[in-house]
Amino acid sequence: MLENESAKHGFEATIIMCGSVANEDASLGFTHTTGGAITFFKTRCCANSTTMIGHLKSHVFNHVSLKTVKEAFGDE
Repeated sequence: MLENESAKHGFEATIIMCGSVANEDASLGFTHTTGGAITFFKTRCCANSTTMIGHLKSHVFNHVSLKTVKEAFGDE
C-alpha cells in the first residue's frame, strides 16, 4: 500500500511497529520505509531502524506499565 501511494502520489513514509506485551512480544519489531525516506532515521534521528524499534519498544512497554499501575492503584 505504501509503495503504491509513493509511486502514485509521491507520498513517502516510514513505519515502525512493535508488540505491546513485554514478556511475550519482546522479539516483535518491524520497520518499513519507502524509497524517498530511506535515510530518514539516520539523518534526522541519528539512528538505524534497529535502534528506532528499540526506542519504540521502550516507549510502548513503559506506557503499558504505567497504565497497568494506574488501573491497579488509581490515584493513590
